[in-house]
Amino acid sequence: MSEIQKTYDALKKKHALPSFNDINNEFEISSTENKDFLLREIRRKMDERIEFFVKILNSILQPDTNISELHECRDFSDSDKRDIFSLYKEIIVMHDSAVIAGIICDESQDAKFISETFKSWPAIKKKMVEIVKRMKDSWKTDVNISEELGYLG
Repeated sequence: MSEIQKTYDALKKKHALPSFNDINNEFEISSTENKDFLLREIRRKMDERIEFFVKILNSILQPDTNISELHECRDFSDSDKRDIFSLYKEIIVMHDSAVIAGIICDESQDAKFISETFKSWPAIKKKMVEIVKRMKDSWKTDVNISEELGYLG
């Protein structure tokens, strides 16, 4: 058993956290080097994934003027975008919770963030997979190149 896992297991008992294997599988916490502030490091790793999801959803809801984002966002209806915005709000609340925990710098706040986020994670991940699959599939349909490039002037 690694030092990180030993440290985590002690914190798990203290704060009723998810199992080491489960959280490691999702957020690769075994690669963490700083065991002194392990929960802070885990919160940061989780927030990195959250921020990645925010960027993906932003590209659909408010695409930049690049061809990939403009192309992919067209595959989502207004109704789809309303659903995506609901997911976006949920993820932003998670991100803001991570920021607050980072400002407070309290082990119990980090533990609370980790537990709450981990509970919600499977449903969020499932929705994100569906969205990204649609983005990928948008490229499998025939594309009118002049129409696509017309966006870019």
